Amino acid sequence: MEPRAQPSSRNPGSISLVVVGRTDTGRVRGNNEDAFLISDLAKPPAPPAKEATCIDITKRGGLVVVSDGMGGRAAGEIASTLVVNLLRESLEEPGSIDPARIEKVVAQVNRKVWEAAQAPGQKGMGATMTALYFLGRAVFIAQVGDSRAYLLRDGRLRQMTRDQSYVQLLVDTGVLAAEAAKSFPHKNVILQAMGLEPDVNVALGRLELRKGDRFLVCSDGLSNKLSDDELCAALGTGEPLHQIAESLVFTANERGGQDNITVAVCAVDGAGLAEPEEGVPVTQTFQVLQDPGAPRRGRLSVAAPAPAAPPMAPPVPRARANPMDGADPTGKWSWRCLAPAGEGGNLYHAAFSADGQVAFGVGSGGQGLRAWKGSAWRAVDLPGTFDPHRHTHALLGPDGSLYLFGKVGTLVRMAPGGQVDVFALPFPTLHLAAACADGPRVLFVGERLEKPDAAGRNPGVVLFFDGDAFRNYAEIEGLARLRAVTRLTSGSFLATNASDLVLISKEELRVSARTRATMGSLAALPRGAAIAVGPGGHIHRIEGGDRVISEASWTRSDLSTVVVDEEGDAWAGASRLAVLWRRASWGGRWDHVRLGNDVSHYCRTLALHVGQGSVRAIGSDGTVLEGRPSR
Repeated sequence: MEPRAQPSSRNPGSISLVVVGRTDTGRVRGNNEDAFLISDLAKPPAPPAKEATCIDITKRGGLVVVSDGMGGRAAGEIASTLVVNLLRESLEEPGSIDPARIEKVVAQVNRKVWEAAQAPGQKGMGATMTALYFLGRAVFIAQVGDSRAYLLRDGRLRQMTRDQSYVQLLVDTGVLAAEAAKSFPHKNVILQAMGLEPDVNVALGRLELRKGDRFLVCSDGLSNKLSDDELCAALGTGEPLHQIAESLVFTANERGGQDNITVAVCAVDGAGLAEPEEGVPVTQTFQVLQDPGAPRRGRLSVAAPAPAAPPMAPPVPRARANPMDGADPTGKWSWRCLAPAGEGGNLYHAAFSADGQVAFGVGSGGQGLRAWKGSAWRAVDLPGTFDPHRHTHALLGPDGSLYLFGKVGTLVRMAPGGQVDVFALPFPTLHLAAACADGPRVLFVGERLEKPDAAGRNPGVVLFFDGDAFRNYAEIEGLARLRAVTRLTSGSFLATNASDLVLISKEELRVSARTRATMGSLAALPRGAAIAVGPGGHIHRIEGGDRVISEASWTRSDLSTVVVDEEGDAWAGASRLAVLWRRASWGGRWDHVRLGNDVSHYCRTLALHVGQGSVRAIGSDGTVLEGRPSR
């Protein structure tokens, strides 16, 4: 007979948790990549009871975890099993339980799964994680991915987690209506999972428990098949918990069972808990401890006019004199510091406007968007649209529009007047790595993450954005991620994945050259040629889109960016904001210009602008320097 959650006569202040878990392969999949765990942390690990497990949560507490694996064949099953077991092992260790420890434990588990995913046959594996840690009069809810946790209290069902998924992102940003999301074709695409990256951002909350609270933790194999009303009715019945769990699994299978199905049904009770108060919403008993940065609802209407200028924080005052101002050792150039290191925070990517008077930088590690206008960096707030962890690249178009893109399934465009629009990519698994403008159009290149070939390489992708939609999408098999692109003076485009070149024209899309050369950045030269630079100081000239002429490495420093000015002179940026300059004639020598003495050796040049008699450079530490020829 199933145990009941009720106070012990010996301990009138006790609080009991009763849990039942069930998992099923479903009717389509060949194996079950889901996993769940029910653990009394005061006792040694034991397999889940057939009917129910009863835990006194006033002691060490109880842990309930559901994990949905991914990665194909056995890899997904390995990932989900690692998640639930490593989580239990970490929380079983002595020590107090608080939000900081839970966050640290999740980070450690994620790192171990990621390390396991580097093994042959397991690359790319990962798993969702939704964990409920019951302790005393509260439960901590931790989530990575889209497995859900629901609460039934006082006859009402509430979803306590928010899906970290592509479709939820589109709903939150206003691109997709909530009703349309139910039948969206890419519902299964999630924005993060345990083990896919070395670091993860966990959503964490704390809920005060009340007598009679019931919880449901489940994978999307269940939540995609039953409505909230149906889940509420099932949890609210007086049937034993194991019958509720089995009934939910049965219904999901009856409706197709296309995915693995996992459920954990929980009930808490005891004299140590307060009764639910009539009229008191759940939100008054729930505290958000950490939000992974998902867009917030209702903060911005995507198509509505925004303020005339982006809201910015006040500039950070700077001293008039800067030790980085001065002249280079040759006496040919002088420089001045327009923004010191640290003022804009560490940057992952940066872009200048066409006139060099404005720049935008995307902060590394989720530090957000920054704008520079000649004197200081300022924070830019784009609530509900910009994800600082995944919109990692920026492009300023000829009309002043800012495009933000990267590892997320949306493109954000901010017009010069401040209006912000969000556009869904053709596929949510596109990773856009570079872009260049062609009048009103923008060409994006990158890779599609979900279609690796036998060698594990994702296909390169090319797609045009014409101002209101994406057009002319194409995939290039056999090429890894395309990472740089430029528009040639002939009107065609040239893209590279570091060793292969792709010539893109209105008539054709073809792989035009395969070389062993390393190319990380491209720029157009006169007469349809191009220059490419890359790690190790390698420099190449490309003619006709398929003839590569290589020059010996000039320096051991990595060359991270290159631009060509109106005179046809090429400028390449390296580490420590060193700038290499050369005449347009091939075979001439490079002149070295150092724009600062105190720039860190680890500071890469992210963006260059040459014009109006000066060169401006942005470093990865936020430094902005300007150099001019000495008179």
